[in-house]
Amino acid sequence: MANLGAIGLCIALVLSSYSVIGSVLGKSIKISALEESARRAVYVLLLVLFVTTISLVTAFINRDFQIAYVAAHSNLAMPNIYTWVAFYAGNEGSLLFIAMALALLSSIAIWLAPVRCKETLAYTVATLMVVETFFLAVMIFMANPFDTLPLTSSSSFNPHTALFSAINVPHSWLTCNVQIDSGSYYGIIGAKNASVPWLMYNSYTGGPLKLLMKHCIW
Repeated sequence: MANLGAIGLCIALVLSSYSVIGSVLGKSIKISALEESARRAVYVLLLVLFVTTISLVTAFINRDFQIAYVAAHSNLAMPNIYTWVAFYAGNEGSLLFIAMALALLSSIAIWLAPVRCKETLAYTVATLMVVETFFLAVMIFMANPFDTLPLTSSSSFNPHTALFSAINVPHSWLTCNVQIDSGSYYGIIGAKNASVPWLMYNSYTGGPLKLLMKHCIW
């Protein structure tokens, strides 16, 4: 999902830039086909950003903690119904949400534009896409919601880390502590990400711990 989302953002940036250039250039040299192509690029942009948005939402639902934004704004205890809240909980997700909303509203405005506005529609498209290009550029170069956390070699894992990775915590969670009540087999497992030192992640599990050991990554 991280690769799909990152590629989607790059394609969206190309489309919005093309729409700006095509609208202005087509109007200036009076090439109606170029103007029409620039307008249709907005519709394609909407589709690309929709797929990109779904990629991030899916990453939250699947608890893809390899993505830094998901790791920072989600945990295993969060119900899927709150995924939309987490989606725009940080700057990166908010920028993607704004870009998606702008592309949607721009597409509607262009589609429903009256005939009397046809002469100035190219400049309207260019203006809207300049703003869209700004948001996309900020995401790609400064606040990418699909940036991934660095992976560490499996040799650095201790048994507690392997046990913790059994419940889908990524390899980037480096240090763990485990407290076990031998009477009820109740475990409290915590992990701290070395690259995000202020973020602590906790998980709770009950039942025989030997069941978890079958899924350990060694």
